[in-house]
Amino acid sequence: MSKTLYAIALEDLCAEIIVEGGQLADELRATDIASSSIGHGQFMRSIAFALLREDETGILASDGPLHDLISFLENERESETLDIHSVFDGWHDPDGCAVGTVREERHLTARGSIICGYLDRLHILRQKRRILLAQI
Repeated sequence: MSKTLYAIALEDLCAEIIVEGGQLADELRATDIASSSIGHGQFMRSIAFALLREDETGILASDGPLHDLISFLENERESETLDIHSVFDGWHDPDGCAVGTVREERHLTARGSIICGYLDRLHILRQKRRILLAQI
């Protein structure tokens, strides 16, 4: 992904980040993800600081609020985890032993799956932002 993003013009990458941040903020505000009313207030503030501000450049201003929003959603995802299984990715080598890695796979509730989708999009957005700032 990084190689593809480095090939995009800075203006296009900046516009893409701002538009995607705005769309994501609208979707997150419309979705009731927070598990409590206190969490809901914190969640709405995190969206406002991380993705949008009055000048609509919140996503470009600082990495801290975006990190806080991602951390909040990761904590919410943890509460929606039903089980974690170890899964082997690889193959058995007849001349040796198993070749591959063991990874953890989460089994989530429906709400947890929604949160996971938003987390994936936020991680991509954060990576795009970091690439943009590295090029400026």
